[in-house]
Amino acid sequence: MTISLRVANDKTSKDFIKETIIKYHSYVPSNSSVGRRIDWVVFNDDVPVGMIGIGSSVYPPHKDNFNSFASNWRFCMRERIKNAGTQILKE
Repeated sequence: MTISLRVANDKTSKDFIKETIIKYHSYVPSNSSVGRRIDWVVFNDDVPVGMIGIGSSVYPPHKDNFNSFASNWRFCMRERIKNAGTQILKE
């Protein structure tokens, strides 16, 4: 198992993320978000298997620190892979 991440910066990867969230994210099946976000496609041995994304608020209360923090806005896998979460966060 070789886990890797690639920034979703083209239509194909963004469509993959949208489809993954809608079909596989059980409690919030919407790819809409407020504010800025960065999404990554998760690969297992060069096969796309999921996504992870971070985001920040529209206008943070401390705008001097706007680029210093973010939160996980979505993490969704299409298949179960033992220890994948740990491997993804390590990346």
